[in-house]
Amino acid sequence: MLLTLMIMGLATLIGTSESQTGCYGDINKVDTTGASCRTARAERLSYCGVRASTTIAERDLGTMNNYKTIIKNAGRKKCVDPAVIAGIISRESHAGKALKDGWGDRGNGFGLMQVDKRYHKLVGKWNSEAHVLQGTGILVNMIKGIQKKFPRWTKEQQLKGTSESQTGCYGDINKVDTTGASCTTAKAERLPYCGVRASTTIAEKDLHTMNNYKTIIKNAGRKKCVDPAVIAGIISRESHAGTALRGGWGDRGNGFGLMQVDKRYHKLFGQWNSEAHVLQGTGILVDMIKGIQKKFPRWTKEQQLKGGISAYNAGLQNVQTYDKMDIGTTGNDYANDVVARAKFYKRNGYNN
Repeated sequence: MLLTLMIMGLATLIGTSESQTGCYGDINKVDTTGASCRTARAERLSYCGVRASTTIAERDLGTMNNYKTIIKNAGRKKCVDPAVIAGIISRESHAGKALKDGWGDRGNGFGLMQVDKRYHKLVGKWNSEAHVLQGTGILVNMIKGIQKKFPRWTKEQQLKGTSESQTGCYGDINKVDTTGASCTTAKAERLPYCGVRASTTIAEKDLHTMNNYKTIIKNAGRKKCVDPAVIAGIISRESHAGTALRGGWGDRGNGFGLMQVDKRYHKLFGQWNSEAHVLQGTGILVDMIKGIQKKFPRWTKEQQLKGGISAYNAGLQNVQTYDKMDIGTTGNDYANDVVARAKFYKRNGYNN
C-alpha cells in the first residue's frame, strides 16, 4: 500500500500528464491506505499512512528528477504511467540512494528498480534507461498476469494487484477474525496467558530467526500469490522458524522442514530450510485454500483463507463449519493461532 500511495504522490510531483497515464489504469483512481507504521518507523517518521508515504516520496523527488527523462521514455515505450515507475523506484531504492554501487537486497537486487539477479538476466547499467525498461517490462508482465487471473477486476484493481504490498490472492489476513492461541498451546510455550497476546509473544520470540528466511518467504509468497505474513505464521507454528527441529525434522520424524511437510503424504523437495521447500509448503497451503473455496463457495475470501490454514494442519475433511474449524487440529487452535501470528509478522516486515 505504501507503493501505491508513493505512486499517487509522484503522479503530481513528477508532473505526469493525462496522456501518460498508460494502458493499465489511472493511478489516481486507485484506493490506498498508505505506509504501515513499521515502514514509517524505518524512515524515522512519527506518523503512518498516506502522510508518511507522501513525505517519503517527496524526500526522493530531488534525486528522482535526475532520472525523469529515462523514466518517461520507459513509460512511453511500455505504455506505463511514469509515476508508477517512479513510485516503484522510490520504494525499491530511494531513487538509488539506498544502493551500494547499484546493488541492494544483500547483493541480489540490481539497479533503481531492484531487478533480482537470481531470476532475471540483468540488462544495462544500474541507473540506465535499459535497466528501467527491463524493470518496467517485468511490471507489465505482472499486470498482465493479474489481468488474466482476475479478468473481472477493474483496470485500477489489476494495477494495484501488481504494485501494492503483498496481501496475496486469497484474502486479507488483517481482516481475518481470530481468538489466538489456546491455553494448551500457550502452556506448552510456558506462558501464563492465552489468546492473541500469547500468539503475538510466540511470534515475536521467533522473529529474529524468521528473518533469516525473509527473502525466501517473500519469494515464495510472490510466486504463489500468498501473503508472506501467512507463510511466516505457519513456519512459526510448525517449527519455530526451524529452532524446534532436529536435522530439519520434526513430528517424530514425519514432518520435514520449516513448514513441516509430511513425508507420508508428499514427495519432499529441497533442503529443509530452502526456497524449494517453502514453495512446496506454500503450494500445499494454496491447494487447501482452493479446496475450501470449492467446499464453501459462499464464505468470504478471508473465511476461506482461515479455513485453508486450518486444513493445512488437519485436512479438508476436518473443516465442517466456520466457527468450529479448529476442533480436531493440533491444540484445537491451529488456524486461530497462525492467523494471530501472521498478523504480528504483517506488522513486522512481512508485508511486502
